[in-house]
Amino acid sequence: MHLKIEGIEFSYNSTEVLRGINFEIKKGELVSILGTNGAGKTTLLKTINLILKPKRGVVYLNGKRLDKMSAREIAQKIGYVPQYSPKKPIKVFDAVLLGRKPYIRWEVSRHDIKKAEEVLKLLNLEKLAMRSLFELSGGEFQKVMIARAIAQEPEVLLLDEPMANLDLKNQLEVAELIRSITETRGVSTLVVMHDVNLALRISHRFIMMKEGKIFKVGGAEIITEDSIKQVYGVDAVVKEIPDISLKIVIPVNVGKS
Repeated sequence: MHLKIEGIEFSYNSTEVLRGINFEIKKGELVSILGTNGAGKTTLLKTINLILKPKRGVVYLNGKRLDKMSAREIAQKIGYVPQYSPKKPIKVFDAVLLGRKPYIRWEVSRHDIKKAEEVLKLLNLEKLAMRSLFELSGGEFQKVMIARAIAQEPEVLLLDEPMANLDLKNQLEVAELIRSITETRGVSTLVVMHDVNLALRISHRFIMMKEGKIFKVGGAEIITEDSIKQVYGVDAVVKEIPDISLKIVIPVNVGKS
């Protein structure tokens, strides 16, 4: 599986938001998008999914243009979890089953039900299956939204700040879950992240964005004191923790980019 973004540009009316975006994601790879608010991260996810139509550029999946595929085919191949999902008065099981919608033509099949059950088990959500979405905590609800996307059996996962507003325990659980699903299911995962340290914990590679353009693409080696200052306008110390093979970013003060 191979996702390729080639020359994507997007504008809201006359305001240019994305400029010349190019990158690729391989099968089983988790890539985090980093950058400040307004850098174009969410818009980029929406243009990849064709929720927003790019002004220029093409999205390729396994060499095929996404804009030549039907909406049903795109929904079967790309799972998308937006930053905010409204809670509806339905049960957890039904919410996850909605992920099977791209495959359902006349009625829900036993196969669709089985897939929903498998995903609930994978995410340890079986005990919540018959509960209303309104009864869930923030962490539980976020897991259900991810479960719905996984039930689509997508080749690509697009996640917009999936750990936002979660406590530390749920942040780590959801983050490790996303990494595990990416690797075990061979999914290409693109995640918008605000927490650089959490991104460093789970990501294979990074895309740093600034003012609608890609500042840098690469592994943990691109997360440096200079790149943090250039992208975020923050002075920071970047340290390696050899005992756990982890790099961390420690903000010092707001600098001038």
